[in-house]
Amino acid sequence: MGLIDDLPKVVVQGKREAQKILDGLSSGGRIALQTNELVLPTKAKAGYFGQSMREMSTDGWLNRMVYGDNLLAMQALLAGDAATGLGSMRSRIDLILETQDIGMSFPSQ
Repeated sequence: MGLIDDLPKVVVQGKREAQKILDGLSSGGRIALQTNELVLPTKAKAGYFGQSMREMSTDGWLNRMVYGDNLLAMQALLAGDAATGLGSMRSRIDLILETQDIGMSFPSQ
């Protein structure tokens, strides 16, 4: 059996997992997002080579890095998080980038 032969099974399993996520949104046991890291504007916009930093408002949207299991992160994004004021991201997510395992560890300083 090759990979092509296994593809229908993979699709069925993926649909099952997606349905579990959607079912979890309607249940009371939501997963909360924990913001460990914010993605700040580029240095070109926020002060470069000694230029003054512009004021950064935290009232609006801030890009966030979400770590963890992809399916659990997706469930949390779709559900939103009232504690941080983040509404549901349904139909608002532009990009989800999977990290690449390069065999190195990058500990926080």
